[in-house]
Amino acid sequence: MANSGRFKKLLFSAALFNWIAASALCFAYQPLFQIGGITPLPTHPLFLQLFAVLAFLFGVGYYWASRDLERNRNIIILGTLGKLLVFLFSLGYWLAGSISWKLLILVSVDLVYALLFIHILTTGTTCNEARFQ
Repeated sequence: MANSGRFKKLLFSAALFNWIAASALCFAYQPLFQIGGITPLPTHPLFLQLFAVLAFLFGVGYYWASRDLERNRNIIILGTLGKLLVFLFSLGYWLAGSISWKLLILVSVDLVYALLFIHILTTGTTCNEARFQ
């Protein structure tokens, strides 16, 4: 891939973002939500913590992809879809008046990463493709 150094750094930053967000959601969601004025505050942490576990595991996938872009291309595709869906679901709930705009701002980071992942997927050329050009 032509920009593999930049792409690897981007994917590593996505891994860090997911690990930090997952840790915050798992261990400190109440004070963070209260400080940010994010409503509604979850009444039971199980589903929030399960989401955090999945976000953490996606971070592991982004780390693997940062180590080998070609071998882990499908992880980048899966991450793109996941981040787009997190944003779109949040946008729908915000439009319905069910969540605060502050939460929508936070998940907008996922939209930015999704767009950057699309850039990685559409810009890069794998070794196999390069042989046939």
